[in-house]
Amino acid sequence: MPPCTRSWRAPTSSSWATQPSWARGARAVVDGAEISVAPYPVAVVDSIGAGDGFDAGFIAGLLRGDPLLRCLALGARIGAAAVAMTGDWEGYPTSHRVSIVFCPC
Repeated sequence: MPPCTRSWRAPTSSSWATQPSWARGARAVVDGAEISVAPYPVAVVDSIGAGDGFDAGFIAGLLRGDPLLRCLALGARIGAAAVAMTGDWEGYPTSHRVSIVFCPC
């Protein structure tokens, strides 16, 4: 697995896929190369909304033009926030809160 210092840009014409997992973090495969981020540590209260939270964070990062590794990390962070409380979206942080709490690798 590439170290966190490796810089990846969101792909435009490459073949790629992502796979979130609350227990294992998230990974992406881009043109056969795999990158991953560790899970964000959180006490799981309710797993509903974790996948949607990951998708929201990941896509938000892509739309901002963030490197793929940061997109994965943002998705993992928001997915983790979803499982930390009861409900599906209630745990999602605001973009302001993410900018304060989220620490990119």
